[in-house]
Amino acid sequence: MSFSQMVRERSAVPSTQVLEKSFLCREEIALSMHLPKSTVFFTAKRLRLADQVPIGVEQVFLPIQFCPKLDTLDLTGSLYEGLKELYGWTVARQDIALTARMPTKEERELLQLSRGGAVMQTEGSSLDEEGRCLFYEKNVYAGDHYIMHVSVKSRWLGK
Repeated sequence: MSFSQMVRERSAVPSTQVLEKSFLCREEIALSMHLPKSTVFFTAKRLRLADQVPIGVEQVFLPIQFCPKLDTLDLTGSLYEGLKELYGWTVARQDIALTARMPTKEERELLQLSRGGAVMQTEGSSLDEEGRCLFYEKNVYAGDHYIMHVSVKSRWLGK
C-alpha cells in the first residue's frame, strides 16, 4: 500500500514537498536491483505529510532505462499511482529492511522531531507481480507518527 493510501485510510490528507531531484549512478543500488553497475538513476527526495504534519522523508531511485517520460511523473502525489498511470506498473511486493535509529540533524529538522525522538528507516526494492524490480527506496519515518504493518510467511511450511 502506498503512503498516500495509508494516510487516506486514516481519514487524513496526504501531501508531498519535493526536496531534490537529480540523476546519478549508485553502484550498490544497481547491483541490488540486478542491473549493470553503470546504471543511471533518476532520484527524487520528498517530504511526506499527513494533514500537513511531516511524517517521512522518502528517496526513490528509478533506473532511467526503464522510465521514459520521467519529466511527466507527478512527484507531488502518490508515486505508486503515478508509476501505474505512466508505465502500467503495479507494486505487488516490497523487499525491505527496517531499522530503528536516531535521526540525522536534517531528518530531525524536516520531521520536526524533538531531541531523543527515533525514526524508522526502510530501505529496499519494490517489485511487480512477475518479480521484476521496479525501483529502490530509502525512507525515514517519524517513529511517533508512523506504524508499518508487516506480514511474514514462513518458507518452511509443509517441509
